[in-house]
Amino acid sequence: MRRYLLDTVVLIWAVRGLHEAPRLLRHLRETADVAIAAITLLELRRALLPEEFRRAEAELEWMEVLPLDAAVARAAGDYLVRCSEEGYRVDFFAGIVQATAACTGRALVTYGPHHYPLADCEIVPLQTLLEEAPPAPPRTP
Repeated sequence: MRRYLLDTVVLIWAVRGLHEAPRLLRHLRETADVAIAAITLLELRRALLPEEFRRAEAELEWMEVLPLDAAVARAAGDYLVRCSEEGYRVDFFAGIVQATAACTGRALVTYGPHHYPLADCEIVPLQTLLEEAPPAPPRTP
């Protein structure tokens, strides 16, 4: 069974019904071990409207929340420094998400691999997983 860590935007899109992210989450629930980084909870709270956040929390019930511990903090700091030294501007939150995936041996599912230029983990573009997921059921009127 594949082990994934979801980038925050994947969850935001799922809650908002965008870019087939809800279909992807249904597929992953049945076929993979899925988790989020603890920092993702902060990002979701900051980015979503209150009713959207409630929907996100309901979706998160089946996912493991991985902690921001000392090992992840050190790895994130090292990653952000390395990116800076190489001339990449990487978001603080992305650094922590990437480090969480790297420290836990999970592949990072993201819509934007370019947000993780020097990743220490496998990066899985959202589109790749969508191609593997079964089509959405037809809508009933």
